[in-house]
Amino acid sequence: MRYRGQTNILPHGVQKMSVHKPQALKRKTAHEEPPNGWKKYIHPEGLPYFHNPQHRILVQRSLTIETANKLETDFLSIVNDIFKESLPDGDYDFVVDHDSEDVNESTNPGNGSESPSKKDIYRVYVADHENHSIFWLHLEDHFETKDVDTYGIFRNLDTTEEMIEVYYEHLYWKHIEFFPDVHRLRDVDWDILDLALQNLEADVLLSSTSTSAFELSEIQRMEQLSSVGRRGNNGYPYGRFMNKIWADRIMNYYGQSFARLNSTDSVYPASSKESTVSWLFEMAKILLFYAPVTHLEMLEKSWTDGITSIAVWKKLVKRLDREWETYNLLSTIFLNANIAFLTIASVDDTRKGDRGVEKTGIMITFSYLSTLALLAAIILSLLLQRFHRDKKDGDLDSVHGFLKDAYKTSGNTFNALAVLYSLPYALLLWSVAFFLIGFLAMCFLTPIWWTKGLMIGGILFIVLLVGWSIHRVWMVTSWCYHISKALSTAIFRSNPHPNRQVNANDPVPPPVTEKTPPLPSNVASASLNTVVGPTVEEGDTQPLAASQADRAASKGPLGSNRDASQNV
Repeated sequence: MRYRGQTNILPHGVQKMSVHKPQALKRKTAHEEPPNGWKKYIHPEGLPYFHNPQHRILVQRSLTIETANKLETDFLSIVNDIFKESLPDGDYDFVVDHDSEDVNESTNPGNGSESPSKKDIYRVYVADHENHSIFWLHLEDHFETKDVDTYGIFRNLDTTEEMIEVYYEHLYWKHIEFFPDVHRLRDVDWDILDLALQNLEADVLLSSTSTSAFELSEIQRMEQLSSVGRRGNNGYPYGRFMNKIWADRIMNYYGQSFARLNSTDSVYPASSKESTVSWLFEMAKILLFYAPVTHLEMLEKSWTDGITSIAVWKKLVKRLDREWETYNLLSTIFLNANIAFLTIASVDDTRKGDRGVEKTGIMITFSYLSTLALLAAIILSLLLQRFHRDKKDGDLDSVHGFLKDAYKTSGNTFNALAVLYSLPYALLLWSVAFFLIGFLAMCFLTPIWWTKGLMIGGILFIVLLVGWSIHRVWMVTSWCYHISKALSTAIFRSNPHPNRQVNANDPVPPPVTEKTPPLPSNVASASLNTVVGPTVEEGDTQPLAASQADRAASKGPLGSNRDASQNV
């Protein structure tokens, strides 16, 4: 209602301004005064609004004397009757958006002639300052009305009664942001904001997967502005901060048993998620050395339940930017080595004649392929870096739109974007592979036999070393690992002290039993009596994974993720 109704200056309404000479007695220009009983304010963003302190009515943009009279007579009398019948006395503000539409009424039904007439339309909501909430008035019996444009948000939100109350409070803080000069804030209101900022700062400081949409530096700056705003009782920064905080809470289901505690957690069961794996992506994973798998996981973490966090996105872009910069540097260095290799091969062909050209054909061919892959990696790295450097500092709407388009165009997956992000890395590896083939061809085409023997031994050693490194880092769950673990377990169980000889007369120690220390009463009751979502019956779907319930029981009082790896 506020930003969609932006008005424009009509061409016929623009008049040329004449500049007058300074006058000693005239310090202000003449302007139209608001109607009697109304006070005009100008929002910090520049939009004017009007307030009637006696009747507690707020009107945005413009207010004519005719509209003010209608609001003070017909409209207000009906509203007062409704309040007397159904609502107790309280601290309320009426926000009215008055408009009119042309309606064609038939003056002569026989001839079908119609005459235009105006119909008044009121969009009304009431701000309840005592309960920090808003509600709407149903005036269909008295006026032609339309609901506030934000009323349809619940069709896109998994709502409960408590979530609706949270959303109403979010709309109330948005009301304070839109009309900051009307309602005077109390000290307890500023204390609520200070407490919310302290909790956010603690969560972001101690958790790497915080659900907050703000960075630590932003929260600290907000605390400074809040301290300054408290002294001047400035409602604009207060309402804006509270609006953003509660909007973030809505996205994470604040106050619900299935609330999101980590930014990478989903509130929906795993069975309800769409998992689309195409054969093209499976082939791309193999050809690109499984690099798209890592990037796909990173993108899915930044798109949990279709929610984009600007803080998570900035971390993702910073990591990608560092990776592409490293690949670009390595590609440039390797390109120089490749060109030097081609120069050596060309000199060798000149010395050996036609026979040398035949032998070195494989070397030059694969060196050409390596050079093309390096050039492609450099070009892609530069293009991706430039595009994402602009996206890194973009607003949340543009980032969300970019990820949403990438998600929809790939069939509700990030497969295509993950492949694109992994191309510089994969092309660099393919270039190394092509160069290695050309280099080995040069080594094995030599007539010296002991050179070939040394190369075979060196190749076997390097292959074993690289294979063992890959196995230890990326394939620790392979069958070789399980076999080695089973063998080592069997050996040490048979003789727990390898350096000591076991005698038959040694006393046998008692069996060792693991004792679990008793949990505190509050932790035990939480882990045993916590109910996640509604009762699951036969045929129903579990509303939340059990692993998330376990994480919720292990979370600290501030809701931050205490990862054990951070304390090692």
